[in-house]
Amino acid sequence: MGNNNIHDADTRFLACDAMRESWKPATEDDARAVALTTVRRLFIIRVRTGTRKIREAKKLWFAQHPDQRPECYPDD
Repeated sequence: MGNNNIHDADTRFLACDAMRESWKPATEDDARAVALTTVRRLFIIRVRTGTRKIREAKKLWFAQHPDQRPECYPDD
């Protein structure tokens, strides 16, 4: 795994293993080239700081858009 924000070795292993197991070549030609292929995936673990910033941004957005209802935009 390249640069990432996953500090726990077990979590890094589980993330890598899950991506490796779930990746399938798109075509038969891709399947033949697997030995020569590097697969790049974006994997982000959201931390509380990001969650707080999203919550604050939503609060500001709804304050600026009083015609929108928060219940129509459920939390992720």
